[in-house]
Amino acid sequence: AVGVTVGTQTVTVIAGPVVTLALTPAAATVAARASLRFTATGRDAFGNSVQAPAAWSLTPRSIGTLAPLTATATTFTARRVLGPGTVTATVSTGTASATAALTVTPGRLRIGAIRFQGLKRAVLITTTAVDVRRRPISGALVGVLVKRAGRRVFTARATTGPAGKTVFRVPAVKGGCFTTTIRRASAAGFLWDGRTPRNRYCRPRRR
Repeated sequence: AVGVTVGTQTVTVIAGPVVTLALTPAAATVAARASLRFTATGRDAFGNSVQAPAAWSLTPRSIGTLAPLTATATTFTARRVLGPGTVTATVSTGTASATAALTVTPGRLRIGAIRFQGLKRAVLITTTAVDVRRRPISGALVGVLVKRAGRRVFTARATTGPAGKTVFRVPAVKGGCFTTTIRRASAAGFLWDGRTPRNRYCRPRRR
């Protein structure tokens, strides 16, 4: 109409302060040395989603680590200590918090390829303990049974070093073919898969 003007204004509705907080996942199991991501989602009094940075903490600290410690999400990385724990997130204002239950379960221990090295009067046998990602496992107790021509000639146990390796020195004055069987493999935070890699080493008989 004549003499009438029209004006417009844009209005943006934002969420209110965080009233409740929830974690995803709310419960989980994590194998030793594995990782899992946790996400915090806040909601205001009307149920609107709010992305608010949270402060993260872990109880007990011995089971793993969290990084980063302040963000909308964090990643838990398990150590080799088994058992239950709790991840807690608290919004920066301190008005809301949430927890997630987690349990660290045993990882899988495997024996990598078995290596042989012939010496003048002995054979060196090297075993390597690794996890499912082929990372070395230190402090693993490995027991072996060595046969020559099908007969038992050597048994021993040894603990792996930082590289996950053990070296057994088997007396071998005579020649013949040697095979190694893993009789035992155990380590804190891991369970052995019970398998021995295929292996065989033959040295010529001395005249």
